[in-house]
Amino acid sequence: MAAITLVPSRSVMTVNRRERATALCVSCAAVAAVAVPGVRLLASSNAPDGFPMSTYPMFAHDPGRVVELATVVVITPSGDVERLSPEKIAGSDQVIQAGVTVRHAIDRGRGASARLCRDVAARLGEPARVAVMIEEHDAIAWSAGDREPRERRIVVDCQAEG
Repeated sequence: MAAITLVPSRSVMTVNRRERATALCVSCAAVAAVAVPGVRLLASSNAPDGFPMSTYPMFAHDPGRVVELATVVVITPSGDVERLSPEKIAGSDQVIQAGVTVRHAIDRGRGASARLCRDVAARLGEPARVAVMIEEHDAIAWSAGDREPRERRIVVDCQAEG
């Protein structure tokens, strides 16, 4: 039995300089087409977040050491604050959605905050004092384990009948 040896033809092995130059130009043009919009976004201080590059604007600025947290809590008869779950606050298991729900109610005024308070109170199913409030936290202290806010401001409170 004879061995078969494959030898590539000369035309397959040779690539002329013109073809290489064309391939290099097409590759450079493709890289530039993708990179230019991203570089433009990075170069502009007021560029929107989007394709092809995200600047993650929610993480791109320093919110400062002291931050405000809008929340809804239960205040016990002894004055202690009990945290509520996102589901009790906004009817969802999404933490950010619950926070935005509270912040929007506060921003729309006392009437919207009172409606939110009543909605949360209805979801509790037990008698309790419910409060929509703004807490001021020191982010460094929070990270070190001190979960107590520097200040609490009650926007509105209501009674859950249960």
